[in-house]
Amino acid sequence: PHCKIRLQRFGKPHRPFYRIVATHRNFKRDGKHFERLGTWDPIPDRYGNKHIQLKSDRIHHWLSVGAEPSERVAWLLSRAELTRRRNPRASTKNWPPPASSPAAAPCA
Repeated sequence: PHCKIRLQRFGKPHRPFYRIVATHRNFKRDGKHFERLGTWDPIPDRYGNKHIQLKSDRIHHWLSVGAEPSERVAWLLSRAELTRRRNPRASTKNWPPPASSPAAAPCA
């Protein structure tokens, strides 16, 4: 896919603020974009809330035409229940462990 949904960083040093944008995969992180799809403020306010705003209809449009979300955007979309996210770090290759391995032995 040539399109990506990713974050553009704004804000001050140590006070990040992000825009969620649809962009070409070769454009710079904070460069041109096709469309602004939302915002995310990862710094909690005084009540402990982190704010996110999403244009869900436009996000569904970009996903339907083949845009690939970055890892962090995929996590945000799954938290907002817009998509299901498979966990790329979870591997079932070595699970369950073989019966002869010490991990499978019961604790004494």
